[in-house]
Amino acid sequence: MASSPSPNSKLTMKLLIDTKNEKVLFAEASKTVVDFLFHILTLPLATVVKLISKNGMVGSIENLYQSFQDLNETYMHPQQSKDLLLNPTAAISSNEFCNLFPTIHNKPMNSSHFLIMAELDKEDDEEDQDEEEE
Repeated sequence: MASSPSPNSKLTMKLLIDTKNEKVLFAEASKTVVDFLFHILTLPLATVVKLISKNGMVGSIENLYQSFQDLNETYMHPQQSKDLLLNPTAAISSNEFCNLFPTIHNKPMNSSHFLIMAELDKEDDEEDQDEEEE
């Protein structure tokens, strides 16, 4: 079981930066930092980034998503898939500290568990009734 970092713990990393091109060339970080960065991808935000990036979104979250997408499989734990983080199906509880690759069970969703609610404007409702009468 993963241990939670203490409230006073610091996340640190070493970066080698090309200041001329404003690019990070190399980063060295502890497992805690890597777990934190990958935890960001388990949030529904990863799904949003995937959808929005098709329309040219830029920013650090998209860069993190793209970097993880391009990560070579040799850097992964054995029998682990990047797909769990690249295509999340559920958010991890915020009170748990996320391991590098959380277990997410892909259970089929039963539509009876959802309630669909809609609100019609009075004008829209009247138009629908008029169309039905014709």
